[in-house]
Amino acid sequence: MIEDIVSISLSEWQTLSPTTCDELDGLFLESSPSSQKVADALNKRRMLRLTELKTGLEVSSFSHVGRVRIGDLNITILPKTEGGVSAPSTSLRLRIPASGVGLRLDSPCRSMRL
Repeated sequence: MIEDIVSISLSEWQTLSPTTCDELDGLFLESSPSSQKVADALNKRRMLRLTELKTGLEVSSFSHVGRVRIGDLNITILPKTEGGVSAPSTSLRLRIPASGVGLRLDSPCRSMRL
């Protein structure tokens, strides 16, 4: 069976929803405990908020940039420049092991175990 991976990109401090992003229309988080645990950890630390709506998933970013995969959803958060436009590079990388346990935030300055 081939996985259907959905990839989205957004800027810091941006929200995408099923009405603003076709990829999120009808998309919901995997029901696995590991996916939910990762989503809860990201939300608790205000790194990324994933909200399931009737019509699909809403994704809100905060001040963190990087890339994370939760189940079949790849999310890239780009830094916002002074002019409000996303820059093409990222300065942080969110790494989540396949098990979904042991979420880590890696940065050139620090590594924080969640």
